[in-house]
Amino acid sequence: MALSKITNLSILDDTILNADVNSSAAIALSKLATDPSNATNLASGTVPTARLGSGTASSSTFLRGDQTYAAPASSADLTPACFAYTSGSIANAHNTSVTLLLAEQYDPDSAYDASTGKFTPQTAGVYFISAYSTAQVSTSGSIVVVDELKIMKNGSQIVKATISIEDSVLNECTCACNYTVSMNGSSDYFNLEGSHYNYTNTDAMNWTQTGMSIFLIKAD
Repeated sequence: MALSKITNLSILDDTILNADVNSSAAIALSKLATDPSNATNLASGTVPTARLGSGTASSSTFLRGDQTYAAPASSADLTPACFAYTSGSIANAHNTSVTLLLAEQYDPDSAYDASTGKFTPQTAGVYFISAYSTAQVSTSGSIVVVDELKIMKNGSQIVKATISIEDSVLNECTCACNYTVSMNGSSDYFNLEGSHYNYTNTDAMNWTQTGMSIFLIKAD
């Protein structure tokens, strides 16, 4: 008599061989000793990258926290950037301001115009600018002078360093200033100015060893 139903009592040693299971059988994962769909049960092998996230996995991408493959941000090269400097003298008459024209030393984006002294970056963001110079007064003997080194944005002062000399021996002094400021990436520009006030007479002074450094901190 043929069996109409097979139970575990009809199976020797309560064991079913893999070969005894039809390939179309829908066996619940809960019936397996180890759930293969649970990643914590992986003991060996490698999970295919396509199973880890969306996008394309390659040597130039990484898997983000949102399970997306993406290219890393380019290394910060702090550009646009500029360094302009001159060791020569720039004359500054009494009670006047003068634009300090410097020689371009480093300017990979060609944002600095040595003929106008303007740095006009074409990337919007926050920039750091630093400037320094030595003020030399030609007056000998007892003098009273005030000189200012100013960082300008679009023709308006944003920060300055002030030198006050009241001495009969000292006739030069070095000053420096720096600032961080947002630029619109189109028309905004930086430049340096010097101002000279001679309270002893009307003698001029010279700016020498003047330098300006600018670089992008964070792009918008």
